[in-house]
Amino acid sequence: VEEFTETYAVNATGVYYTTMAFLSLLDPGEKMGKMLPDWRSQVVAMSSITRFSRLNGASFACNTSKAAVTHVMKMLVTAFVSYRIRYNVLAPGIFPSDLARGIIDKL
Repeated sequence: VEEFTETYAVNATGVYYTTMAFLSLLDPGEKMGKMLPDWRSQVVAMSSITRFSRLNGASFACNTSKAAVTHVMKMLVTAFVSYRIRYNVLAPGIFPSDLARGIIDKL
């Protein structure tokens, strides 16, 4: 239970509460965009390609929390559509590094 709680607290819950904390700044930023055409408030969250994974060898907590990040962002878009804030989720894949070496060697 602790692994899930901590992982969700960082990944999904963190995205939600951070966005809510900055909403009072994002809304005025969007209003400035009406004066500056290239200016638009936006929220960018980091997910992972693991959000699509069904493999049992991966972490259930990590994979499902990354899927939750994507869904939280979709819900924020819907909840605050009138604010015209752009929401994006980045879902990078495996990057060749020492941390990913074991996974890459299995591919």
